[in-house]
Amino acid sequence: MKLSYKLALVLSLAASLSVLLSSMVFLGIEYSLLKNSEIKTESAMKTGVAGIIREAQLANDPLILVDYLRLLGKEHKEIGRCRVWMNGKWRDVKGIGANLKKDNALILKVFPASKTAGELASLKAQIWLSRSAIENKISAMRRSLFRQMEETSGVFIFLGIIFALPIGRGLSRRIQIIENAVAKIGEGKAGMRLEKLGRDEIGRLSEGVNKMAERLDEIDRIKKDFVASVTHELRSPLGAIESHVSHILSGKTVGEEDRKSLSLILNNVNRLSHFVSNLLQMAKIERGKLDFMPKIAALSPIVEDGALFFASAAQKAGMKLDYKVDPQIPPLRLDPDLITHVLANFVSNALKFTRPGGTIFVSLERVGNWAECSVKDTGIGLEEKDVKRIFAPFERIRNPLKATGVGLGLAISKSIIEMHKGEIGVESKPGVGSRFYFRLPLK
Repeated sequence: MKLSYKLALVLSLAASLSVLLSSMVFLGIEYSLLKNSEIKTESAMKTGVAGIIREAQLANDPLILVDYLRLLGKEHKEIGRCRVWMNGKWRDVKGIGANLKKDNALILKVFPASKTAGELASLKAQIWLSRSAIENKISAMRRSLFRQMEETSGVFIFLGIIFALPIGRGLSRRIQIIENAVAKIGEGKAGMRLEKLGRDEIGRLSEGVNKMAERLDEIDRIKKDFVASVTHELRSPLGAIESHVSHILSGKTVGEEDRKSLSLILNNVNRLSHFVSNLLQMAKIERGKLDFMPKIAALSPIVEDGALFFASAAQKAGMKLDYKVDPQIPPLRLDPDLITHVLANFVSNALKFTRPGGTIFVSLERVGNWAECSVKDTGIGLEEKDVKRIFAPFERIRNPLKATGVGLGLAISKSIIEMHKGEIGVESKPGVGSRFYFRLPLK
């Protein structure tokens, strides 16, 4: 799940929980208020009846009390029974049910403190309230409140989710920007810099990433300058050693044992010179100082000459090298020397990683809007995990043929093809062989 969705989910859940808790507290308060309201209603009812009794005594008319109790029974459905004490006995008020049981009744007795003489001096009333009716009334009001709160909560939760999504995306967007920047820095693009992303923790994190990138950029620059200086300084003494050893070997006074030793020295000097040359070329590419001189030229002759150049080496190694070139490929904007270097690297690798009796096939054809040159062999092939890192500098793959190399050839080739705005890649299967290719745009 994306971080923006996670943040939105957390925010919406927090909003929903807050609304639900608030609703529960509000419902509790409302329930207490309803209970208190019922108590006040009963007290007001008792006070009102007492007042009517006094009026009935003063007017010497008990029907005033009876009529009032009937009206009160119609207004309050929880009144289950009303009785009036007059003339020495209890009389039920007509129109109000008299079948309410005492165990389900809350009896309100009204005995006004009257000292009036006469037959109405003992006038009093009893009101029986139904407990179940009161509870049903409170429950109905509570259900109504709950429905209202449920609808309101639903609206607030929906609004919370709606507002949580942009908030979550806003927070995650900055984190994604930092994530992309760190990924690019991990790919070697130390020059990557982030804009200021606020003053909070995420903003401070982006500043830390910028400082890290600046430091890595500085270290990378120091490394490139060091490599370039060292390789440049090594070329002169290596050239002098090679020249002197070759001169000594050309003489006739050298003994057989000395000649073997000098030949071994010369071979190792050549290997070291090749390594230094590749290292210097890689350093130039990284510093953007490689001699890149593109011009409009035909690619077909370059590929054909490269295949013919390695044909004799393949024959000596017991392999067969064939080629097929499409002569209809139009001239391209390219640097012939650098493209020749890439093709030579592909073919030499095929020779190193193919057993005697194998075949190598060089081809040039048109693929869509690209001119594709490929070198296919029947060599040992590559594992999938090796295919992903084969073009990185100093990457060497373990192989049963124990082929030697420093791991810079393919990295240099990749940089050269990228200078031409092209593509480079490999298709390989262990034990079957590999197909290295590069593509250059026709337009």
